[in-house]
Amino acid sequence: MQWSAVEGIDIQDRPAELIRATFDGGEMAAWAGVAHSFPGYADAVAGTRDYYDSLGSTTQPPKPQNLPPWASTVRYRHITTLNATDTHITARICTLRRFIKPFGEPTRYSGDGSFFGVSPHTLDIVLSKPADTSPGVPGERDDSPEHDPPGNNQPHWNVYGNWTIDAIHDPYGDNGVFGTEPECIAWWKQLFPGWTSVTRPGDFRPPHPVNGPWEWYNLLALDPPAPPSYPEWIAPKGADA
Repeated sequence: MQWSAVEGIDIQDRPAELIRATFDGGEMAAWAGVAHSFPGYADAVAGTRDYYDSLGSTTQPPKPQNLPPWASTVRYRHITTLNATDTHITARICTLRRFIKPFGEPTRYSGDGSFFGVSPHTLDIVLSKPADTSPGVPGERDDSPEHDPPGNNQPHWNVYGNWTIDAIHDPYGDNGVFGTEPECIAWWKQLFPGWTSVTRPGDFRPPHPVNGPWEWYNLLALDPPAPPSYPEWIAPKGADA
């Protein structure tokens, strides 16, 4: 996982840490099961009112068959908006997956370019906690994009604390058009300078003609080695340690 955010959002402060734990914990629940996701995830998600089904459900058992599509990929997540008060946190996340060569297959990319990358989509996350309870403190910072020896892909402590996950919402159902959110279009354009788009990921085109699915694959897949996850989960901090 490679997390980033628009200017002004610190992806390692407490509100963004909770957003990352919600998203990544949900992905882990999709194949390991809710009970085997991040510590505290099952309790945090137990009362959710809106849940994105490909990230699991409140009672999902292990489904290891959900893991292979995520293997050998780098998962990019970009926070475009984040609003936090003492009792509520809301954020919008843009995503993109890219294969690490030689994994994946060119048939996952359309020969005419009508499908951009692998399943780019947008999710809105909402968390809340009771008033007058501790918001918790962020974990130890990951100050290096390289692997940190004590770093892990998942925390070994309950990151959520007093926070519960109210919603992991897919805005696709709001307008019936996939991937049209302007803030995500802007981010995808940053990742692929010179590419053009009209209103959605399927309209993305490189600045030159593309001949067949293998050329699409070579444009969109990444050369090895894959980077380590960033930020990594290192250790709890302060009163949470």
